[in-house]
Amino acid sequence: AAQLGEFGIESAYPVQRALNRSMRAFTIATLETPWIATCKMLAGAAAHDEILQAAERVHAGDELSARELTRFNRMGVGQMDLKRMGEQFQQYGKTLNGLRFGMSDLWHDKGAAGLLDAVSASAANASTLHPSAGDTPIWTSGEIGKALFQFKTFGAVAVRKVLIPLAQGLAQGDARSFQGLATLIAAGAVTYMAKQMISGQPIEQKPDRFALEVLDKSNLLGWTSEFFYPSLWSMGAGNFSRWGDRQTWETIGGPVAGAAVDAWDLRLPAKSIAQFGHNPDPRTRFTRSDLHRIRRLLPANQVWYLRRGVNALEGQLGDSMGLPPQAPRGSTE
Repeated sequence: AAQLGEFGIESAYPVQRALNRSMRAFTIATLETPWIATCKMLAGAAAHDEILQAAERVHAGDELSARELTRFNRMGVGQMDLKRMGEQFQQYGKTLNGLRFGMSDLWHDKGAAGLLDAVSASAANASTLHPSAGDTPIWTSGEIGKALFQFKTFGAVAVRKVLIPLAQGLAQGDARSFQGLATLIAAGAVTYMAKQMISGQPIEQKPDRFALEVLDKSNLLGWTSEFFYPSLWSMGAGNFSRWGDRQTWETIGGPVAGAAVDAWDLRLPAKSIAQFGHNPDPRTRFTRSDLHRIRRLLPANQVWYLRRGVNALEGQLGDSMGLPPQAPRGSTE
Protein backbone atom coordinates (compact mmCIF):
# COMPACT_ATOMS: atom_id res chain seq x y z
CA ALA A 1 0.00 0.00 0.00
CA ALA A 2 2.89 2.36 0.75
CA GLN A 3 4.41 1.57 -2.65
CA LEU A 4 1.09 2.27 -4.38
CA GLY A 5 0.53 5.68 -2.85
CA GLU A 6 4.00 7.08 -2.15
CA PHE A 7 2.27 9.84 -0.24
CA GLY A 8 4.72 12.38 1.11
CA ILE A 9 4.68 13.05 4.83
CA GLU A 10 5.12 16.77 4.18
CA SER A 11 2.76 16.90 1.21
CA ALA A 12 0.99 20.20 0.56
CA TYR A 13 -2.26 18.34 -0.11
CA PRO A 14 -4.43 17.52 2.95
CA VAL A 15 -5.84 14.37 1.31
CA GLN A 16 -2.35 12.95 0.79
CA ARG A 17 -1.34 13.75 4.37
CA ALA A 18 -4.49 12.06 5.68
CA LEU A 19 -3.92 8.97 3.54
CA ASN A 20 -0.31 8.80 4.67
CA ARG A 21 -1.33 8.91 8.35
CA SER A 22 -4.04 6.29 7.85
CA MET A 23 -1.59 4.01 6.00
CA ARG A 24 0.92 4.24 8.84
CA ALA A 25 -1.78 3.64 11.46
CA PHE A 26 -3.03 0.59 9.55
CA THR A 27 0.42 -1.02 9.29
CA ILE A 28 0.90 -0.54 13.04
CA ALA A 29 -2.57 -1.90 13.88
CA THR A 30 -1.95 -5.03 11.82
CA LEU A 31 1.45 -5.45 13.57
CA GLU A 32 3.21 -5.26 10.19
CA THR A 33 5.45 -2.35 11.18
CA PRO A 34 6.53 -3.81 14.58
CA TRP A 35 7.22 -7.18 12.94
CA ILE A 36 9.34 -5.65 10.17
CA ALA A 37 11.24 -3.50 12.69
CA THR A 38 12.00 -6.56 14.83
CA CYS A 39 13.24 -8.58 11.84
CA LYS A 40 15.44 -5.70 10.71
CA MET A 41 16.89 -5.28 14.18
CA LEU A 42 17.79 -8.96 14.50
CA ALA A 43 19.20 -9.25 10.97
CA GLY A 44 21.23 -6.05 11.33
CA ALA A 45 22.65 -7.14 14.69
CA ALA A 46 23.61 -10.57 13.30
CA ALA A 47 25.34 -9.04 10.26
CA HIS A 48 27.09 -6.47 12.47
CA ASP A 49 28.43 -9.23 14.72
CA GLU A 50 29.51 -11.41 11.80
CA ILE A 51 31.50 -8.62 10.15
CA LEU A 52 33.20 -7.66 13.40
CA GLN A 53 34.07 -11.29 14.12
CA ALA A 54 35.78 -11.55 10.72
CA ALA A 55 37.45 -8.18 11.31
CA GLU A 56 38.87 -9.45 14.60
CA ARG A 57 40.33 -12.48 12.86
CA VAL A 58 41.92 -10.42 10.08
CA HIS A 59 43.32 -7.95 12.60
CA ALA A 60 44.84 -10.87 14.55
CA GLY A 61 46.55 -12.16 11.38
CA ASP A 62 44.20 -15.07 10.56
CA GLU A 63 43.38 -15.93 6.97
CA LEU A 64 39.79 -16.03 5.78
CA SER A 65 38.70 -18.80 3.46
CA ALA A 66 38.02 -18.06 -0.20
CA ARG A 67 34.31 -18.64 0.38
CA GLU A 68 34.25 -16.15 3.27
CA LEU A 69 36.12 -13.55 1.23
CA THR A 70 33.68 -14.03 -1.63
CA ARG A 71 30.72 -13.52 0.69
CA PHE A 72 32.19 -10.34 2.20
CA ASN A 73 33.17 -9.04 -1.23
CA ARG A 74 29.57 -9.52 -2.29
CA MET A 75 28.61 -7.29 0.62
CA GLY A 76 31.07 -4.67 -0.58
CA VAL A 77 33.67 -5.36 2.13
CA GLY A 78 37.26 -6.24 1.20
CA GLN A 79 40.06 -7.69 3.29
CA MET A 80 41.66 -4.30 3.88
CA ASP A 81 38.29 -2.95 5.00
CA LEU A 82 38.06 -5.77 7.53
CA LYS A 83 41.52 -4.98 8.80
CA ARG A 84 40.60 -1.34 9.33
CA MET A 85 37.39 -2.34 11.11
CA GLY A 86 39.32 -4.76 13.30
CA GLU A 87 41.70 -2.02 14.41
CA GLN A 88 38.83 0.29 15.30
CA PHE A 89 36.90 -2.46 17.06
CA GLN A 90 39.87 -3.35 19.23
CA GLN A 91 40.10 0.27 20.31
CA TYR A 92 36.45 1.22 20.75
CA GLY A 93 34.25 -1.89 20.47
CA LYS A 94 32.57 -3.93 23.16
CA THR A 95 31.42 -7.54 23.49
CA LEU A 96 28.34 -8.17 25.65
CA ASN A 97 27.04 -11.71 26.21
CA GLY A 98 28.95 -12.91 23.16
CA LEU A 99 27.53 -10.22 20.84
CA ARG A 100 29.92 -7.68 19.34
CA PHE A 101 29.08 -3.97 19.21
CA GLY A 102 31.39 -1.82 17.12
CA MET A 103 30.49 1.55 18.72
CA SER A 104 31.19 3.00 15.29
CA ASP A 105 30.08 6.48 16.33
CA LEU A 106 33.35 6.72 18.30
CA TRP A 107 35.68 5.54 15.52
CA HIS A 108 38.21 8.01 14.15
CA ASP A 109 38.26 6.07 10.85
CA LYS A 110 34.97 7.43 9.55
CA GLY A 111 35.25 5.55 6.26
CA ALA A 112 35.37 2.18 8.02
CA ALA A 113 32.57 3.24 10.37
CA GLY A 114 30.34 4.31 7.48
CA LEU A 115 30.99 1.06 5.62
CA LEU A 116 30.14 -1.05 8.68
CA ASP A 117 26.91 0.83 9.25
CA ALA A 118 25.95 0.70 5.58
CA VAL A 119 26.54 -3.06 5.28
CA SER A 120 24.60 -3.73 8.50
CA ALA A 121 21.69 -1.62 7.27
CA SER A 122 21.78 -3.35 3.89
CA ALA A 123 21.57 -6.76 5.58
CA ALA A 124 18.65 -5.54 7.69
CA ASN A 125 16.76 -4.30 4.63
CA ALA A 126 17.50 -7.50 2.71
CA SER A 127 15.93 -9.59 5.48
CA THR A 128 12.53 -7.93 4.99
CA LEU A 129 12.46 -7.49 1.20
CA HIS A 130 12.35 -3.73 1.28
CA PRO A 131 11.39 -2.68 -2.28
CA SER A 132 12.98 0.37 -3.85
CA ALA A 133 12.53 2.20 -7.14
CA GLY A 134 15.44 0.36 -8.77
CA ASP A 135 13.93 -3.07 -8.07
CA THR A 136 10.97 -2.72 -10.44
CA PRO A 137 10.54 -1.65 -14.08
CA ILE A 138 10.20 2.07 -14.77
CA TRP A 139 6.60 1.74 -15.96
CA THR A 140 5.52 0.59 -12.49
CA SER A 141 6.36 4.03 -11.07
CA GLY A 142 3.62 5.74 -13.10
CA GLU A 143 0.08 6.18 -11.77
CA ILE A 144 -1.34 3.36 -13.90
CA GLY A 145 1.66 1.13 -13.22
CA LYS A 146 1.38 1.61 -9.46
CA ALA A 147 -2.28 0.60 -9.57
CA LEU A 148 -1.60 -2.51 -11.68
CA PHE A 149 1.51 -3.52 -9.73
CA GLN A 150 0.05 -3.05 -6.24
CA PHE A 151 1.18 -5.82 -3.86
CA LYS A 152 3.14 -7.47 -6.69
CA THR A 153 6.37 -5.59 -5.89
CA PHE A 154 7.55 -8.04 -3.26
CA GLY A 155 7.30 -11.01 -5.61
CA ALA A 156 9.38 -9.15 -8.19
CA VAL A 157 11.97 -8.07 -5.61
CA ALA A 158 12.23 -11.61 -4.21
CA VAL A 159 13.68 -12.88 -7.49
CA ARG A 160 16.65 -10.48 -7.36
CA LYS A 161 17.24 -10.33 -3.62
CA VAL A 162 16.34 -13.87 -2.53
CA LEU A 163 16.10 -16.40 -5.33
CA ILE A 164 19.17 -15.45 -7.38
CA PRO A 165 21.56 -15.21 -4.35
CA LEU A 166 20.06 -18.44 -3.00
CA ALA A 167 20.61 -20.25 -6.30
CA GLN A 168 24.18 -18.95 -6.50
CA GLY A 169 24.92 -20.15 -2.98
CA LEU A 170 23.40 -23.58 -3.62
CA ALA A 171 25.50 -23.93 -6.80
CA GLN A 172 28.65 -23.14 -4.77
CA GLY A 173 27.71 -25.61 -2.03
CA ASP A 174 27.34 -22.87 0.59
CA ALA A 175 25.91 -24.37 3.79
CA ARG A 176 24.20 -21.07 4.61
CA SER A 177 22.21 -21.26 1.39
CA PHE A 178 20.99 -24.76 2.24
CA GLN A 179 20.08 -23.47 5.69
CA GLY A 180 18.28 -20.51 4.12
CA LEU A 181 16.32 -22.78 1.78
CA ALA A 182 15.25 -25.00 4.67
CA THR A 183 14.26 -21.92 6.68
CA LEU A 184 12.13 -20.52 3.84
CA ILE A 185 10.31 -23.83 3.44
CA ALA A 186 9.73 -24.14 7.19
CA ALA A 187 8.52 -20.55 7.40
CA GLY A 188 6.15 -21.19 4.49
CA ALA A 189 4.69 -24.22 6.27
CA VAL A 190 4.23 -22.32 9.54
CA THR A 191 2.67 -19.35 7.73
CA TYR A 192 0.21 -21.52 5.82
CA MET A 193 -0.89 -23.52 8.86
CA ALA A 194 -1.17 -20.46 11.10
CA LYS A 195 -3.26 -18.52 8.57
CA GLN A 196 -5.59 -21.46 8.01
CA MET A 197 -6.12 -22.03 11.73
CA ILE A 198 -6.64 -18.34 12.52
CA SER A 199 -9.19 -17.96 9.73
CA GLY A 200 -10.97 -21.22 10.63
CA GLN A 201 -10.13 -22.91 7.32
CA PRO A 202 -9.07 -26.57 6.92
CA ILE A 203 -5.44 -27.56 6.36
CA GLU A 204 -4.70 -29.60 3.27
CA GLN A 205 -4.24 -33.29 4.03
CA LYS A 206 -2.99 -34.37 0.60
CA PRO A 207 0.85 -34.21 0.49
CA ASP A 208 1.00 -32.75 -3.02
CA ARG A 209 -1.54 -30.02 -2.26
CA PHE A 210 0.13 -29.25 1.07
CA ALA A 211 3.51 -28.96 -0.70
CA LEU A 212 2.06 -26.53 -3.24
CA GLU A 213 0.57 -24.40 -0.46
CA VAL A 214 3.92 -24.30 1.35
CA LEU A 215 5.72 -23.47 -1.90
CA ASP A 216 3.38 -20.52 -2.39
CA LYS A 217 3.82 -19.19 1.15
CA SER A 218 7.63 -19.58 1.05
CA ASN A 219 7.82 -17.13 -1.90
CA LEU A 220 10.33 -19.39 -3.62
CA LEU A 221 8.51 -18.82 -6.91
CA GLY A 222 8.69 -15.04 -6.71
CA TRP A 223 6.54 -13.24 -9.28
CA THR A 224 6.04 -16.43 -11.32
CA SER A 225 3.43 -17.59 -8.79
CA GLU A 226 1.11 -14.99 -10.37
CA PHE A 227 0.98 -17.27 -13.42
CA PHE A 228 1.76 -20.70 -11.96
CA TYR A 229 -1.14 -21.06 -9.51
CA PRO A 230 -3.85 -19.55 -11.75
CA SER A 231 -2.63 -21.90 -14.49
CA LEU A 232 -3.00 -24.90 -12.16
CA TRP A 233 -6.50 -23.73 -11.27
CA SER A 234 -7.46 -23.37 -14.94
CA MET A 235 -6.35 -26.98 -15.50
CA GLY A 236 -8.66 -28.24 -12.75
CA ALA A 237 -6.38 -28.27 -9.71
CA GLY A 238 -8.95 -26.51 -7.50
CA ASN A 239 -8.52 -23.35 -5.43
CA PHE A 240 -5.47 -22.60 -3.33
CA SER A 241 -5.64 -20.65 -0.06
CA ARG A 242 -4.13 -17.44 -1.42
CA TRP A 243 -5.85 -17.60 -4.79
CA GLY A 244 -9.29 -18.95 -3.87
CA ASP A 245 -10.82 -15.47 -3.49
CA ARG A 246 -9.19 -13.95 -6.56
CA GLN A 247 -10.81 -13.46 -9.91
CA THR A 248 -8.92 -13.51 -13.21
CA TRP A 249 -9.04 -9.74 -13.61
CA GLU A 250 -7.71 -9.23 -10.07
CA THR A 251 -4.77 -11.57 -10.62
CA ILE A 252 -3.81 -9.80 -13.85
CA GLY A 253 -4.78 -6.21 -13.05
CA GLY A 254 -4.22 -6.08 -9.29
CA PRO A 255 -6.63 -5.39 -6.41
CA VAL A 256 -7.74 -2.00 -7.78
CA ALA A 257 -9.03 -3.63 -10.95
CA GLY A 258 -10.52 -6.49 -8.93
CA ALA A 259 -12.43 -4.13 -6.64
CA ALA A 260 -13.77 -2.10 -9.59
CA VAL A 261 -14.98 -5.16 -11.51
CA ASP A 262 -16.46 -6.74 -8.39
CA ALA A 263 -18.38 -3.57 -7.55
CA TRP A 264 -19.76 -3.42 -11.11
CA ASP A 265 -20.59 -7.13 -11.48
CA LEU A 266 -22.37 -7.35 -8.15
CA ARG A 267 -25.38 -5.40 -9.53
CA LEU A 268 -26.15 -4.26 -6.01
CA PRO A 269 -29.20 -2.10 -6.86
CA ALA A 270 -30.92 -4.91 -8.81
CA LYS A 271 -30.08 -7.59 -6.25
CA SER A 272 -31.16 -5.44 -3.32
CA ILE A 273 -34.54 -4.84 -4.96
CA ALA A 274 -34.87 -8.54 -5.76
CA GLN A 275 -33.82 -9.71 -2.30
CA PHE A 276 -35.87 -7.34 -0.20
CA GLY A 277 -38.69 -6.83 -2.68
CA HIS A 278 -39.35 -10.57 -3.02
CA ASN A 279 -38.63 -10.67 -6.73
CA PRO A 280 -38.81 -14.35 -7.78
CA ASP A 281 -36.22 -13.97 -10.56
CA PRO A 282 -33.22 -16.04 -9.30
CA ARG A 283 -30.80 -14.24 -11.62
CA THR A 284 -31.07 -11.03 -9.62
CA ARG A 285 -31.06 -12.40 -6.09
CA PHE A 286 -28.20 -12.44 -3.64
CA THR A 287 -26.05 -15.54 -3.20
CA ARG A 288 -23.39 -16.46 -0.65
CA SER A 289 -20.80 -15.69 -3.30
CA ASP A 290 -22.17 -12.16 -3.70
CA LEU A 291 -22.07 -11.65 0.05
CA HIS A 292 -18.46 -12.80 0.13
CA ARG A 293 -17.51 -10.41 -2.67
CA ILE A 294 -19.12 -7.52 -0.78
CA ARG A 295 -17.12 -8.50 2.32
CA ARG A 296 -13.91 -8.40 0.27
CA LEU A 297 -14.59 -4.76 -0.64
CA LEU A 298 -14.66 -3.69 3.02
CA PRO A 299 -11.52 -2.14 4.54
CA ALA A 300 -9.48 -4.32 6.93
CA ASN A 301 -11.69 -7.37 6.39
CA GLN A 302 -8.62 -9.63 6.11
CA VAL A 303 -6.72 -8.42 9.19
CA TRP A 304 -5.52 -11.68 10.74
CA TYR A 305 -6.86 -11.17 14.26
CA LEU A 306 -10.28 -10.04 12.95
CA ARG A 307 -10.69 -12.59 10.19
CA ARG A 308 -12.36 -15.37 12.19
CA GLY A 309 -14.95 -12.94 13.54
CA VAL A 310 -15.59 -11.49 10.07
CA ASN A 311 -16.03 -15.03 8.69
CA ALA A 312 -18.58 -15.81 11.40
CA LEU A 313 -20.41 -12.53 10.77
CA GLU A 314 -20.54 -13.26 7.04
CA GLY A 315 -22.05 -16.70 7.69
CA GLN A 316 -24.65 -15.37 10.15
CA LEU A 317 -25.67 -12.61 7.75
CA GLY A 318 -26.12 -15.16 4.97
CA ASP A 319 -28.27 -17.31 7.25
CA SER A 320 -30.42 -14.35 8.29
CA MET A 321 -30.99 -13.49 4.60
CA GLY A 322 -31.98 -17.09 3.87
CA LEU A 323 -29.23 -17.60 1.31
CA PRO A 324 -28.49 -21.18 0.23
CA PRO A 325 -25.05 -22.57 1.19
CA GLN A 326 -22.27 -22.45 -1.37
CA ALA A 327 -19.63 -25.03 -2.27
CA PRO A 328 -16.77 -25.21 0.28
CA ARG A 329 -13.56 -23.37 -0.45
CA GLY A 330 -10.94 -25.51 -2.09
CA SER A 331 -13.44 -27.46 -4.20
CA THR A 332 -13.32 -27.36 -8.01
CA GLU A 333 -16.88 -26.04 -8.28
